[in-house]
Amino acid sequence: MRKFFVAYRFRKSESLPHAIRRVYTEEIDWAVGQLARAKDREKAVHEARKSLKKIRGMLGLIAEPLGRLYKTEDRYFRNVGQQLAKLRDSAVMIATFDALAAQHHELDPVALVNIRCNLLRCQCEAPAEKQVAAEVSQSLATARAKAVAWPLDQLQFPALLPDLTAVYRAGRKAHKNALSEQTAESFHDFRKQVKKHWYHLRLFEGNLPGAMKKRVKELRTLETVLGDEHNLAVLRERIAADVETSGDRHQIRSFLAVLEDEGNELRKRAMKSGEQLYSVKPHTFAGTLSTLWPNIPKRPAATATFRKAAVA
Repeated sequence: MRKFFVAYRFRKSESLPHAIRRVYTEEIDWAVGQLARAKDREKAVHEARKSLKKIRGMLGLIAEPLGRLYKTEDRYFRNVGQQLAKLRDSAVMIATFDALAAQHHELDPVALVNIRCNLLRCQCEAPAEKQVAAEVSQSLATARAKAVAWPLDQLQFPALLPDLTAVYRAGRKAHKNALSEQTAESFHDFRKQVKKHWYHLRLFEGNLPGAMKKRVKELRTLETVLGDEHNLAVLRERIAADVETSGDRHQIRSFLAVLEDEGNELRKRAMKSGEQLYSVKPHTFAGTLSTLWPNIPKRPAATATFRKAAVA
């Protein structure tokens, strides 16, 4: 296997059709290469999932040019990603639990051990990693050539503005919904929209001015905060399911209260950051994006070629 670093970014010297196809194939090759690793399977699954999310993020950028094909392709990679999610979620719950338990020494250690044992049982019930990794790798290998047939050859930056703006608008709406509803579902939806917006801007980061590069960093921070909040919410839901059948109800409820408090703090941070990042109206933000076009390369796609498979 050939090792390489994948930069989720369009290059200044390439056209958009070439850039999209190159990033697409590089992310697939990276994911397949990671899943082939015999050691540190947890990290490999995490890296592969990130690549799948990046692919879906980029698909969202070209949803309008793809037309009906967009839903088909997005559904394909969503289903592939869900296979890996079954492996990743149980490991994340345990890591989140361990981090909180280490911070709160006031909690009953015996109760914590019982909670952790239940979480480990869930991890043991997860599908076999090796089999899932093989199935996902096969699905990705099958999908690798898809981008060649996408109708992108005449694509220019202005055609991306509707999707760039639509994702920003959806993020702004999701922020308002999370602020008013204060539910795990609304915050998770906000996180998904933030992640899409972050992925879109990352692709153009090499061409962005300083203010926009700062925005990319702030979106990453916000996505991390929302990700931590989501991990707490998932852990809280899982532990709450065991309350009525446990002999340590009081201690479990104490731990659930800690989860609630930690989650509320993260939600406050996310709402404050989101208010700043989504303060301008969509049409104003679209106007800012349109001024970036002169800085985006327009070299014809016909002159570009993208490299072959990076994973043997």
